[in-house]
Amino acid sequence: MPSNLFKRDKLMKELASGHYSTRPTSTKTKPKIMIISGDTTGLLDNDEFIGINLSVYQLEKDYQLKLIEQISDYRIPGIPINVHSQKKHGIDKELLTKDGYDDKFFYQSQINQAFKNVDLVLTNDSYFFRKHLEKQFPPAQDKTFLCLKRDIDWFDKGGNSRNLEYLNMKFSGESPKIYEHCDSLQNTNFIKALISKPEYLKELLARSKENKYEIQVLGFDYNNKQLQNQLFTYFNRSWRKTNLSEKEVKSEVEWIRNNTKCKQVAIRFQHPKDSYSERYSKITLFELKRKPEPDINKNIAKSEPSQAPNSALNKSGNTKTPEVKGNQPNPDKGFVYKKPKPKPPKTEVAKPELSMSM
Repeated sequence: MPSNLFKRDKLMKELASGHYSTRPTSTKTKPKIMIISGDTTGLLDNDEFIGINLSVYQLEKDYQLKLIEQISDYRIPGIPINVHSQKKHGIDKELLTKDGYDDKFFYQSQINQAFKNVDLVLTNDSYFFRKHLEKQFPPAQDKTFLCLKRDIDWFDKGGNSRNLEYLNMKFSGESPKIYEHCDSLQNTNFIKALISKPEYLKELLARSKENKYEIQVLGFDYNNKQLQNQLFTYFNRSWRKTNLSEKEVKSEVEWIRNNTKCKQVAIRFQHPKDSYSERYSKITLFELKRKPEPDINKNIAKSEPSQAPNSALNKSGNTKTPEVKGNQPNPDKGFVYKKPKPKPPKTEVAKPELSMSM
């Protein structure tokens, strides 16, 4: 099993495909953040990791990050590598076999220990990576995960996409670089460049303490355009929106009440340590109470004058509007033409013929 240990000052210059790890430096009880990304055989739940790249940073004053550990490792997966994933990260089984890898991570125990030592785990897409990391590295189950795509409002900052390469090019302030492949090592470098800006790191840390909520809109089919435009996702026969803060879930409920005819929503609570996982509290159903709609006929009656024009007084003193014959305007359908009843046809009596005798 090949393994290479690099010195700290040569680490970024001598990165090569292979196993490498830096020894963790002794630190005090300051918060530690792990940036991690992986190369996988595909995007399904049963896919496996091919490579892992992680960096552990210690949070210093003024939101500065200090590198204390870095690990890179690869393995030969037990299932085929998807063609599209292979084109993205550029790794195939022949390359891994040629470099002397086997079916296990060489630094499995070191990665498990790294998860135990950190407070926060940051990935580019935690919805995808968390379930795979928990399966491969059990200590990850007890950690709070953050997602660079979703825990920072990039659209509010002027972004048009959540693609990591685009975010790095637009917001990191570094000159863009063009790579043939986008692998996990490159992704960790992109994430580090983005959170090196204090304002972005501060926003991430604030989100790590918030409870998360999921809201489900019940009683609508998958063709509802209103909920599609509101960025709801149709899943398991209901429209859902996840990873919401308390303020956001209240705003969504108000929007549903005012813009749809939904009578009931389901809300699930999620602890910060369970973010981006399937571990939720029990579903709580809420009835959407609405103000009673005004009675249109009642309002029209109030707006009518007390005495109609051209009215005549009857013997009791009340106003009585005389009946108007002919065509009359209808307030709902406009002017309604009443066709006159046809008159019965005239029957002509045959006249007797006169006979003349000569």
